[in-house]
Amino acid sequence: MIIAENYEVPENLDLAIYKVDSYRSTIMKKTPGSKPIKSDDVPATKIHLELVRQELKSDITSLSLKMDSKFEKIESILYEMKALAEEQNSRNRIVLDGYAHLYDKSVTSDSRIEKLEKKVFGITQK
Repeated sequence: MIIAENYEVPENLDLAIYKVDSYRSTIMKKTPGSKPIKSDDVPATKIHLELVRQELKSDITSLSLKMDSKFEKIESILYEMKALAEEQNSRNRIVLDGYAHLYDKSVTSDSRIEKLEKKVFGITQK
């Protein structure tokens, strides 16, 4: 059994992997004196598929972590906006209470003026 990069390769294969990296593998036949065959010329082996699988898993994990950090930023911005909206809402209540008080005063003063006008004009018309 040939072991390359912690992967077990059955001995009945006539290829041995001498160098394995995530982009290109150099593969040689077991017969001495043969020239290396580039991985582009050889069909994918179980080791190649496992390497691609690991690389894809690490890429997915990396993207997942990046997305999680972006979502956390968005969530913090949303909480900040919510706090600002609540603060503005409380300010609006104070202003609306002031307007309601002014409106009530104007209504009462209008009714007092009307009563006074009725008395004054009522006296002068007689």
